[in-house]
Amino acid sequence: YIEGSPFATHEDLADAMVDYLTGTDAFDKDEDTVFNEPRDKILGDIFHANAVLIGPPPIALAAEDGFGPPETAGTFLAMHGRRDRRLLIGANDGMLHGIEAGSYQTGDNPITPEGEDGYYEMGTGNEDFAWIPGQLLPTLKYIPRNLPRKYYFVDGTTSAADAWLPSAPGDTTKEGDEWTTVSVTGYRKGGSGYLALDVTDPSAVAGTHGPYPKLLWELDDPNEPFGESWSQMIITRVKVEGGVGSGDHCGADDGDGDCKEQWVGIIGAGYNRTGDPNLLSYIGDPNSVGWTNEGRGIYIINLEDGSVVSKFTYDRADAVASGLTDAVASTPAVLDLDFDGFADVVYVGDLGGWMWKWDLSTVGTDSADADSLIDSWPVGPFFQDDGQDLGAGANHWRSVFFPPSATMIDGELTLSFGSGERTNLPYPGVAGVDENNRFVVIQDPNPTGPGSIPTTPYTIADVTDVTATGIDTDPTDLGFFISARDGEKFVTDHITFQGFLITTTYAVEDTGDPCNAGGSSFVYIFDLATGAGFFGSDDSPEASDRSLSLGGGIPSSPAISVGENGATIFVSTSGGSVPSLEGPNEDESPVELVYWKQER
Repeated sequence: YIEGSPFATHEDLADAMVDYLTGTDAFDKDEDTVFNEPRDKILGDIFHANAVLIGPPPIALAAEDGFGPPETAGTFLAMHGRRDRRLLIGANDGMLHGIEAGSYQTGDNPITPEGEDGYYEMGTGNEDFAWIPGQLLPTLKYIPRNLPRKYYFVDGTTSAADAWLPSAPGDTTKEGDEWTTVSVTGYRKGGSGYLALDVTDPSAVAGTHGPYPKLLWELDDPNEPFGESWSQMIITRVKVEGGVGSGDHCGADDGDGDCKEQWVGIIGAGYNRTGDPNLLSYIGDPNSVGWTNEGRGIYIINLEDGSVVSKFTYDRADAVASGLTDAVASTPAVLDLDFDGFADVVYVGDLGGWMWKWDLSTVGTDSADADSLIDSWPVGPFFQDDGQDLGAGANHWRSVFFPPSATMIDGELTLSFGSGERTNLPYPGVAGVDENNRFVVIQDPNPTGPGSIPTTPYTIADVTDVTATGIDTDPTDLGFFISARDGEKFVTDHITFQGFLITTTYAVEDTGDPCNAGGSSFVYIFDLATGAGFFGSDDSPEASDRSLSLGGGIPSSPAISVGENGATIFVSTSGGSVPSLEGPNEDESPVELVYWKQER
């Protein structure tokens, strides 16, 4: 009950909550004693989430049965190749929002000089739907009084992809209406679950893909130790054992035996403050009263129903899994090395500085145990960067919050990843102590197959320190690393483009006032083969050639736009600037495809 309000019962108050969430000032936030007028601002703040555009299906899967070609009736491309566009984004008003972003029009676009046979008009920006995940219902009551902020809601970025979801168990024939555009949204600081929706057809009111959007599942299993869902789900497919005598249904008939394809989502188990070794709340001893497995794991989720296909989680009785003592908040890097459309290997870092590897290249099988999970895929630590002793019983750890970038350099799979205190941005570093964050570029000599998981993980001793030099002069080891400045953190995604690594950092500055900490953004661009910086001369490379200051504020992840004049890199900062830089551009015609731009 609120004094002076019209709420006499709990039911009245519940009705008011519904009214408030749908845009009415039911709690008189503007204090004008009117409880039924529209609120001035309805959309909640968008903090960690990024928008994802769902447009016409890409033609990359056109050769798949049932998906294409677009001119064949009944295929996915024929039915949905000109569907309306929707922009999906989560907000801290408790909802995943679908925004109308354009519809296909036949004929010539009157506002362009070119002639077209059809085009997408600009969207209206109107909200088409807003979905409240069931897991967040208990905390919605805090939204009207969430200042200063204590609660987050749909705070994660949506993943979306087209996937084949068979209509029945054992189905091996792909039909057009079984292909589905799936969106999966995590809640990041808002919770530990994921919401999966069928967003195939914005016009659907019934049928296989309706009504739009159609709920597929919510991942909220109390029996699994999920932390806050910081990890963006990677949608892919894997090979799993089929029924006896069912045959090879995993792409090409290449001797996989009884094999079926399984569309899945791969995630880190999530963030947990007791699993973050750089916070005072950390509990690293499994025998401690406050210990929890929460966040300490990697999961493969069935895209059809949200069930667990396979998992690797902390287990004190297992020689390998007992090393997973820190939370896995990062999005995984999932690679298809032979381009057959199936995931081959997963790399994901944890908050203790370890990079874990999971080899999915073979047909997954379930052993005779009772858990019905695939357990034949080898998994273990690939790279280990232990913490630095600060003295007096204190340590500092090089936490990995973002997925590694991957590319082939001279035929060798090369991973690139950095560390940084994402949950403690004001951390200034310790002068005179080498606990600085690092950016590591390292080859994987055995990506898949026998020996894919190294007997002992690689360490910083297996790569060359090029922090003070302009180039890596040691061709005999596995790569190189760069140490950041005191207080500098690699806290964004990384991009590999034309053989260069592009990333950004935040470097805290000691202002002398703990209530007014400052900092600057930097962009790093360097050659992945040599470590040479992009901003200098090829004739005399210097260490300073690798980075450029972007001014004050915390940076966003870098983004690249490729146009007629080449590549342009964009970065926004919390200081309000959006600097753009000329990116790496190929001077001569490449001997193979470097990049493409899909205009359809």
